[in-house]
Amino acid sequence: MKFVILGKEKVTSEMISFCLETSIDSLRISSENNAILKYEGTQPDCLNGYKDYTLAEMREELKKGEWNAKL
Repeated sequence: MKFVILGKEKVTSEMISFCLETSIDSLRISSENNAILKYEGTQPDCLNGYKDYTLAEMREELKKGEWNAKL
């Protein structure tokens, strides 16, 4: 499984359809309005240009304050 982080406002229905999430409502959103999308296999074309994160890298990202802030 791989992950990308992008601004929530940039998430499209096409992206959702190629990822493991079922809707924009199921996304994990940070206090800075960033979203995480996860997918398996090759990165979908609609996510080109976004950095891929492995599970280990994503765990490190999630330790940062923007993902742990109380909303």
